[in-house]
Amino acid sequence: MEVITNEQLHEKIASGSAIIVDVREKYEFERGHIPGAVWVPLSDIETVTAFWALDAPIVIICNSENRSQAACRFLEREGFINVSYAVPGMQRWEGELVRSDCPEIERGRLCEGLVYLDHAATTPTAPEVASAVWWWLTQGYGNPSSTHLLGRISRDLLNRVRHQVASLIGAEDHEIIFTSGGTESNNMALWGALQAAPPERRRLITSAIEHPSILSNIEYLQKLGYQVTKLPVDDLGRVSYHELVQALDHDTALVSIMYANNEVGTIQDIKRFAAVCKQFGALFHTDAVQAVGVCPLNVNDLGVDLLSISAHKIYGPKGVGALYIRSGTKIEPLLKGGGQEFALRSGTENIPGIVGFGAASALACRRLNQVTQLEGLRNELQSQLESVPGIRFYGDPSSRLPHILCFSVEGYLGSNLVLDLDLKGFCCSSGSACKGQKPSHVLAAMGVPLKQARQAVRVSLGWGNTQEQINAFADVIRDLTANKH
Repeated sequence: MEVITNEQLHEKIASGSAIIVDVREKYEFERGHIPGAVWVPLSDIETVTAFWALDAPIVIICNSENRSQAACRFLEREGFINVSYAVPGMQRWEGELVRSDCPEIERGRLCEGLVYLDHAATTPTAPEVASAVWWWLTQGYGNPSSTHLLGRISRDLLNRVRHQVASLIGAEDHEIIFTSGGTESNNMALWGALQAAPPERRRLITSAIEHPSILSNIEYLQKLGYQVTKLPVDDLGRVSYHELVQALDHDTALVSIMYANNEVGTIQDIKRFAAVCKQFGALFHTDAVQAVGVCPLNVNDLGVDLLSISAHKIYGPKGVGALYIRSGTKIEPLLKGGGQEFALRSGTENIPGIVGFGAASALACRRLNQVTQLEGLRNELQSQLESVPGIRFYGDPSSRLPHILCFSVEGYLGSNLVLDLDLKGFCCSSGSACKGQKPSHVLAAMGVPLKQARQAVRVSLGWGNTQEQINAFADVIRDLTANKH
């Protein structure tokens, strides 16, 4: 592919010698585009260009160089011999832009035929969840703190939903505190436990592969005088029980180790970890955001003091989650105000979101006995991909989440593979959605070389995925990697 300057682009536009293809989002194109450009979404580029002459000069326009290169690579694989892109796309265009009067495109049409394989990033909202949320948005508006009828109705519903969420993890209703999501739950557990601890307990123990909502607090905690121990993991992503025991002392206030990793899926020995922490009088928190809904969890069996959940990972709405706090566990609230949520999380409750969370929790309870289907699909996908040259798989094959498969293909940058798969109608990710394009700290902690870590891709399956989709995905991976090599 050729990279052209803006001056060369001006010349091509003036001469009319090239097809200018704008692959930005529709709203960006309508806001303003280069004269003569045609809008082609990345997902439609195969269909739109199917009847173009292979020697037609094509210039790709986009704000993102990665997307531009992905489109060029696809066209070159299809046999086009005169493909280029402008750097850095629209950002330095000095000519006059044309506004579009096209009607707003229907988002649903753009999603037709897509295969969604990124359920660890977020899950689609289940229809029954959407119905429950919509009813409450349009019919129920009482503040649960109010004493009149509408307030009492809201309060009663809040209590019923609290029971639904508690039932999902074997907790008591009063042990569930609603939050805005997994990040707030993790921060509430971390800061709440440390601030409530006796003054002599100034140590936090965590692992090197935690979610950023835990790890990003470490530097600030150290500035405040807390001691932080970050436990390493082995090449499968496992925290060593013996290293945890060596790190524990009677100055430890809190140990926070995730139930299962969101990138490679490795499940930790949480029950054993929690038990030894009790011997030292330390609280134990686990981030179970990725595990709830796909693993049967019981907080009493695990022995944890604090556990984080997020609704949008179990087919519920975004912006709502919960923190399980074992009865008798002392934590300081992050948010102070009206004293809602047993005076632990002030602020008027997000009743529509919480209602959706309850519906999603009930659905998750019913689906837990079907988890073997997810695991079977994941194992079948791995089996089909094992023949791909240069492929590597990450995580503990004997103890990992049933829906996550993390792999890399030698010589194929993960972000490029994700974009190329997007062009073929498959949605997956190159690591955690919360970190974007940053190199994976999880794979680095597992000892994976940086170059190899940048090649990693995560596939995470959901209840709507089928064997046919898995077969098609494996076929596309084989085709892409064959052309790459």
